[in-house]
Amino acid sequence: MGLAPPPVWRHAAATIPTDAVRIDYLIGVPTLVGRGVGPEIIGHFVDDTCRQLPDASAIAVSVQQANQQSWRALEKAGFRRVWEGTRQIDDPSDAGPRYIYLRHHPTR
Repeated sequence: MGLAPPPVWRHAAATIPTDAVRIDYLIGVPTLVGRGVGPEIIGHFVDDTCRQLPDASAIAVSVQQANQQSWRALEKAGFRRVWEGTRQIDDPSDAGPRYIYLRHHPTR
């Protein structure tokens, strides 16, 4: 691995290992939002990712600060907040105040 973090992550580079896997997710079924499936799905995805990429030291996720359901799901799935701030990016729907969450590889 050993890849440098993309520009969007450079604000938090001190807290995100360069070999971290960065993920994004969306629960697109409105009837499933708020029912506790997010942490379970995220947990399974992280476990599967760690099996497939055993050299990755951690999983990192960037989430909008206003999206409390999303960052609470991350916390319930074992992630911890390592950075907060505002970033400027081309996609206006993804710009603004963000949190970055990190979960270390369970076998490390």
